[in-house]
Amino acid sequence: MAGLEKKIVAARALLDWTQEALAQEASISKPSIVRIEKGQTNPEKATLDAIESAFNAHGVFITEYGVEHREVFQRYLSGKGWYLKLLEDVQRTVAKYHDPEMLIDSADDSVSPPEVVEKYKELRTNGIKMRQLVREGNTYLMGKIEEYRYIPEYFFNNHVTLIYGQKVAMKMSDNGCLIIKNEKLSANMRNSFNYKWSKSEPAKESTADVRF
Repeated sequence: MAGLEKKIVAARALLDWTQEALAQEASISKPSIVRIEKGQTNPEKATLDAIESAFNAHGVFITEYGVEHREVFQRYLSGKGWYLKLLEDVQRTVAKYHDPEMLIDSADDSVSPPEVVEKYKELRTNGIKMRQLVREGNTYLMGKIEEYRYIPEYFFNNHVTLIYGQKVAMKMSDNGCLIIKNEKLSANMRNSFNYKWSKSEPAKESTADVRF
């Protein structure tokens, strides 16, 4: 723990975050942040992981030698609830954009558990738009019909790719995804998505019994 307190303070300074901002980003209490930074407590690994994850989502990394602000980076999300964590990163990342949008390539709403559906609703409430490319013929569409277009079944693999802000997230397995922050890569992926969108057939109906 020695020296970590100063690194957390320095990481906050790089992002111009208050203790309240870090607490909100990491979903822990401000008093916990205060105690950690003063060295008054020995925080659990889950708490430190939450703090580091909050910094990492904005390109700041705590290292052996100090803190670094990286314009290009990658990280892996894994374990139970990884997709929810990804959607939380989407929310944090695009909140600063004037017209926030999340693009989803090879989506399938029918496999979304209730907690993911609720998170989608929350994203909408926060003004984040969505567009999704889904398997041809799939009518289980939970969002607005105009947000979906079809891609041929032989191009669909259900390995979801999300494009948001300057980030691209690719599902690597059922247990995780790789997030890459790279302005050029995200721009190229967005262009590719928009090209496929322009050539794809719009969805016309939904048979989903739950909507977000």
